[in-house]
Amino acid sequence: KNELSDRFDNIQRRKEKSQVIDILKNLEPNLKDIALGQGGIVYVDLGLDNLVPIQLMGDGMVKILAVVLAIMDTKDGVVLIDEIENGLHFKSQEILWNAIAKTSEKYNVQIVAATHSIENIRAFSNVLRCKTKGSLYRIETDGKQHKSIYFSQEKIRSFVESNWEMR
Repeated sequence: KNELSDRFDNIQRRKEKSQVIDILKNLEPNLKDIALGQGGIVYVDLGLDNLVPIQLMGDGMVKILAVVLAIMDTKDGVVLIDEIENGLHFKSQEILWNAIAKTSEKYNVQIVAATHSIENIRAFSNVLRCKTKGSLYRIETDGKQHKSIYFSQEKIRSFVESNWEMR
């Protein structure tokens, strides 16, 4: 077994699997169901003759599943995600941020995510337009000391719209 299957098992036992399916349908509209198989393999039902291991659906699907399960399995806690854009096509990043916004609000989970991707910051900014919570910090160094620079939602939008380098 692995962390993904352990978390999915927890969600499945709590009968919250339908929420995961609804989120994953944003990436794969043909998704009917998701199930845990022998050896901890997570399978998806796409309406074919057989279930398909989720790993065959691509890194984006696995990444979004892993993040959503981590949030759902960390109620009232904090989830840290390093290089959140890794494994995701830029078109899937907004789907991920929408899933994070919806799920983290429902489960009262604070998300701390790191990125070096302007596309990911743009996706985050687009999701912020519809949500009330969320902020961005940039870590800068002068060679001796690190400092954190806060960006308000308005500043993020302004910088993204003007293609200002904020990474």
